[in-house]
Amino acid sequence: PRTAPAAALVCGYGLLAAILLMPTTRFGYLLYPIAFLLWAPALEVPGIPQPASKVRPQGVDLRT
Repeated sequence: PRTAPAAALVCGYGLLAAILLMPTTRFGYLLYPIAFLLWAPALEVPGIPQPASKVRPQGVDLRT
């Protein structure tokens, strides 16, 4: 993920899938993915650019 909100969504959905596939039911663990999924929209503050979201060329330019 290139941005903090995208990373929070990946972590939230990954933890949610892992907890739902657990053999024992522990409802307290559901707070962690819910927190990540609620945190993701809060990280997208309008007016503040995300430094990692800018497209930058990668590699070496060999056209000299």
